[in-house]
Amino acid sequence: MKKRLSFLIAVSVASCVAVNAGSGCALSGACCDSGVDSRAVADNQDGLPVLSPDEVSRVHEFASKVDSALKAKFEKLHDEWYRAAAESPEISMSSSVGSRSSLPQFTAIVEMGKAVLPLVVEQMLEPDRFFSLSLYEALCDEKPSDEAWCQKRALQYVKSWLAATAE
Repeated sequence: MKKRLSFLIAVSVASCVAVNAGSGCALSGACCDSGVDSRAVADNQDGLPVLSPDEVSRVHEFASKVDSALKAKFEKLHDEWYRAAAESPEISMSSSVGSRSSLPQFTAIVEMGKAVLPLVVEQMLEPDRFFSLSLYEALCDEKPSDEAWCQKRALQYVKSWLAATAE
């Protein structure tokens, strides 16, 4: 039987910390020896949507089908975007997810179009990459819901995207 991993998500102005409550293992991908990708499996007690291992696998499968040159360009820009946001005191201290959209890397990623959407969704599986939801919102013309906090919105978008790809 596969373990259920739960997120303890603490949100501060500048960071999000995710810890596997069951074993103390830091969430950084496949965690411990559970066989479950811990990046997106959450315990419902925190009000987070729960992604099954099958849903996580489907996201990775869609992302693996993206053209390799496009994927390389996306990953480079995405990493530069995160680094630029972290290095900017105004942005890194902002509690607004949207503040990261002012960076040129954000614009460059959005200009790549919906072809990178599977890669954006895959990034949203990472607890420390939930800010990628602003890319999802820009690419899909989604309006953020004020009542849902960022990590919850990111997981809701992953579920919505998977449902749309099943049609």
